[in-house]
Amino acid sequence: MAISQISNFEGMQLADLGLFLPSSLAEELPLIGPIVTQINGYKSRNRMLRALKMIISGGDPSLVDAGQEAIRVARFFNERNLLQFPITEKDFRDYETSSLREEWNQKRPEIAENYGLQNTHAFFGLFNTVDIGECDVFRSLTSFTKLADELPKILPQLEKNGELNVLYPGSCGHIAPLATAMELIDEERIGKASFIYTDINSRCWLGFQKLLNATVDDGIFESQQIGMWRVFKGEDGKERDVVVIYKGHPITITFALNRSGAKYYRPEYLQNTDLIVIHDPGGYFEGSAELLADILMDLRNVEAEKNRVVIMEGMANDTLGGPDRNPFPQDMVQYEIKGPYGHYEVFDWVGEVGKSSYNSARVFLLNDPALQKFAAAYSTVEELAGAIYKAPPKKGY
Repeated sequence: MAISQISNFEGMQLADLGLFLPSSLAEELPLIGPIVTQINGYKSRNRMLRALKMIISGGDPSLVDAGQEAIRVARFFNERNLLQFPITEKDFRDYETSSLREEWNQKRPEIAENYGLQNTHAFFGLFNTVDIGECDVFRSLTSFTKLADELPKILPQLEKNGELNVLYPGSCGHIAPLATAMELIDEERIGKASFIYTDINSRCWLGFQKLLNATVDDGIFESQQIGMWRVFKGEDGKERDVVVIYKGHPITITFALNRSGAKYYRPEYLQNTDLIVIHDPGGYFEGSAELLADILMDLRNVEAEKNRVVIMEGMANDTLGGPDRNPFPQDMVQYEIKGPYGHYEVFDWVGEVGKSSYNSARVFLLNDPALQKFAAAYSTVEELAGAIYKAPPKKGY
């Protein structure tokens, strides 16, 4: 009721607002009007009308604009007890949230541009229908789609095995990496794919499940099958599998919820992995460096000769976001994927919908000789992460 009172002011003209004010015919009389106005002080109808005219003078000066103008007008009447139902601070906050979200709803084309999302992409229709607060699941979509062009050159086993196996530590419900498998299936490079998504927040799973339901409703995937949760003795964590069918081909996502303790992943998840996604695990590049260092350390105990590829942030637009030069050995082979990737500017109530901190992603083999030689010089994750990247003092994004 109270929130609707605020929104009811949207589009009103000054004459409409005057209907909420107490009548004061005496103020209109030629001789005594100014005296009555002076006596009434801040309760004077004429003074209140002038104050309201100043409030709505921005934007369209003839009416109350949605958002902050509506809030200021509602506060004006609320503070003077001129409303039938009082408006609480929570009501004002809820209205402001709703108003901001609606404002961002009108900016979907701008958000799509920030993500590099083209209107020809399979996910474009879904992007335009999901809740505005869920749009950030499509971050870096174009970069993940372009990755499919490079992977067969770097990983000959893909076409030989006809399968792509992906590990995404700290994934939450980020659906964009599935585009890599979809593109490889479209190109008939693979016949199936499997992903391991890991996170500690149960809301990530709930959001991801809702999103997958929408992909089936939207016709992107033909069907989905969700397995039961698997629990593990002595552990709080659990896993479940989801199989979606894309153009007749299965894509399996194992969602590992709170299974890795203080780590982003369980070391055994690395065993069969072809591709590891490092995508903004901590908001700053050192989070990505720490995750990469952890992976490199764990691979010392796994089959290190196997070709495994990492995709992670490229050169930063802002040195606070990450390196503005190559942080790895100069003789290490790296591939560049042009397109926004990693962390995006965050806005209240809608999340990461602004510009990306990176204009590209970097892709490389974890068993690259130069990288292996570089990593071998360090004995701890902290030392190796610090050698990859030392962050400047932070002032925030």
